[in-house]
Amino acid sequence: MKNPFRFPFILTIFSLTFLSCKTTNTNNAPEAFSQTNISPDTLYDCQLNGNLSREERRTISFFRIAKKIKLISFSQKVVHCTPIDKHLIASNYLKDEITLTEDQIDRLTEILYNYNFSKNLKSRAYTHGNCYEPRHAIVFLNSSDKVFGYFEFCFECKNHRTFPTKENIGEYCPTKYLLIADFFKSVGVTFF
Repeated sequence: MKNPFRFPFILTIFSLTFLSCKTTNTNNAPEAFSQTNISPDTLYDCQLNGNLSREERRTISFFRIAKKIKLISFSQKVVHCTPIDKHLIASNYLKDEITLTEDQIDRLTEILYNYNFSKNLKSRAYTHGNCYEPRHAIVFLNSSDKVFGYFEFCFECKNHRTFPTKENIGEYCPTKYLLIADFFKSVGVTFF
């Protein structure tokens, strides 16, 4: 005997899978594939095509006023948001805490502001999941070592947020999350 609930169950699972991802498609990307022979994968690639100098990048967002910049990683099992309490990093929740050097800050701003979608594309696609469980952040401190802002990242679902205000952290072609995660690893972050 066939299970009468099998088809609706499979249909529900299939529908929920698609509802859990948000896709923003500018300029009608599917038509672009057929018109220009561009691979769908190309729409997700980032390229080093920006021309902002080190000095220009350092004037953007929190980078312009930070006296110290740290990368942190933390466990979502312990804390459900970036562990900042009363403008201090709650170090008992951290897995990694690394203060960036000037050269490392320059490499980070190059990734954020000079890697973008290919300038040859007329169409761009961007997909991220709704899971949002950030485990990594770039934290900005003032001269009193107080946190005044941070960018948090969920590398798993390819999403990010900035606090306390919405800040410019560059154009987010999806492979930029891989570049940022690789940067975190390159400076010594081990928790992923």
